Amino acid sequence: MPRRKATRELHCGINGIKVGTVRRKSGTFEFIYDDEWLGAEYAHSISLSLPMTSKRHTGERVRYFFDNLLPDNEEVRQQIVDRIGAYSTDTMDLLSAIGRDCVGALSLSLTEIPPEPSMQMNPVDENEINEILNHAVTGHTLGMGDDDTFRISIAGAQEKTALTYHRGQWHQPIGNTPTTHIFKMAMGELPSGINMEQSVDNEWFCLRFMHHLGFDVAHAEIEVFGEQKVLVVERFDRHTDEDGQILRISQEDMCQALGRAGQSKYEDKGGPGAFEISDLLATSQQGLKDQQVFFLSQYVFWLLCAIDGHAKNFSVYLDASGYWLTPIYDVLSAYPTLGKIQPKKAKMAMRVKSKNSHYHWHKILPRHWPNHAKFSGLSPDIAQELIGAINEELQGALDKTWADAPDHFHRETGEQITKGVLDLARKKLLI
Repeated sequence: MPRRKATRELHCGINGIKVGTVRRKSGTFEFIYDDEWLGAEYAHSISLSLPMTSKRHTGERVRYFFDNLLPDNEEVRQQIVDRIGAYSTDTMDLLSAIGRDCVGALSLSLTEIPPEPSMQMNPVDENEINEILNHAVTGHTLGMGDDDTFRISIAGAQEKTALTYHRGQWHQPIGNTPTTHIFKMAMGELPSGINMEQSVDNEWFCLRFMHHLGFDVAHAEIEVFGEQKVLVVERFDRHTDEDGQILRISQEDMCQALGRAGQSKYEDKGGPGAFEISDLLATSQQGLKDQQVFFLSQYVFWLLCAIDGHAKNFSVYLDASGYWLTPIYDVLSAYPTLGKIQPKKAKMAMRVKSKNSHYHWHKILPRHWPNHAKFSGLSPDIAQELIGAINEELQGALDKTWADAPDHFHRETGEQITKGVLDLARKKLLI
C-alpha cells in the first residue's frame, strides 16, 4: 500500500458534526474548537485538559490527548506504518491512517467532517471472524487489512480488534461506521516470561466478580470462533438509538483528562495517582459516589492482586452537563502468575497511602485503607463501612461468578483467583 505524506492537520468530528481541528506546526501540537461547535447547546470539551474556548490550545497536553487515542504497543504502531501505509509512527501520521473509529466519540479525518452517512458494514460469519482474529494476532494491526475499508484505533497494549453487532448479526464496519464490541485475544507469554495464555478467562472472572460486588463494569463474554478464544467486550462508548443508528459517546481516560502522557500511566513513573484522580472525581456529576466507587475499586484490586490498575484503566464520560466515571474495565488478577513472580515483587499501579506510601502488594494492610480514604478526600469511618460491606459479599460474589461461568471457562484460572482472594481475606482477618 502506498505510503501517505506526513500529516500536519486533522479534522475532528463527533457523530458527523465538526468539533475542531488539530494541527502540528514546527513540531508543536495545537487544537482549536470550531465556532459552530462552541455555540451549540450540546457542545462539550473533547477533554477536561482541553476546555472549550475560542483560543488555541497548544503544547504537550494536546499531543498527549491525541497520542492516548493510539495503541500503546510500539510493535502495533510500527505495523500500522508497514502494513497500513502511515507515513511514520508520529501521532498525527498514525491517526490520519486509523483515526476514523477511536476510543470515545472522536473521528479524525484528513478532509472536512461530512454529515454522518448511513451505516455501511459487511456481515461476517464465525469462520470470517476467526480469520479476522488470526490476522489481528499475526499481523499486529488490530485486525485491519491492506484495503482502506476498515480502520480503527483502540488504545492499550493487548492484541485486539473490534467489530459491529447490529440487528442480531456480526459485521465488519466500512468507513466511518462505529464498532460496538472489542475482541480481546489471549495475551500469551509476556517478554518477562510470565504466561498470560488464560488472560481471557482471567479478565472475565475479575469483571464478573466485581459486577456481583455491585460495581458497574464493562459487559464481557467469553466466545470461541474457530481456534480463537476471545473476550468480547461491549463498548460503553457506543449507543444504538431507536432508529438503529450507532452513536459514539464521549469519554477519555485519566491520562487524557489530567493532561499526561500514556507512557506515564503508572504513578511511580510520573502518572496520575489515586489522590489526583479522586480530586478530579470530586467535581464530577456524581461527585461523592464516583469518589467512593473509585476508592472501592482500589480496595478490590488489592483483594484480586490486580496490579495493573493504572490511570489509563479509569475513564470518565463527557457531555454538555459535565463528566462522570465510566464502568470499570481491563481488570486482571496476578494470582495465576504468582508462581512466576515472587509475591513480594508485585507492585500496585497506584500507591496506597497511610502513614507511609505503599506500592508493594504484600505490604498493604487493612488498617491502611481508612487513612488512604482520608487522603482521597473521603470520610475514614464511611470508607470502613463501605469496605465492610464489600467483605461481607466476597464469598457470595465468588459463588455467583462461578455460577455464571460458561462451559469453555478455564476453571484452574478461576480457582487460582478464588483461592487468592479468600486466602488474603482470611489472612488479613477480613472474613
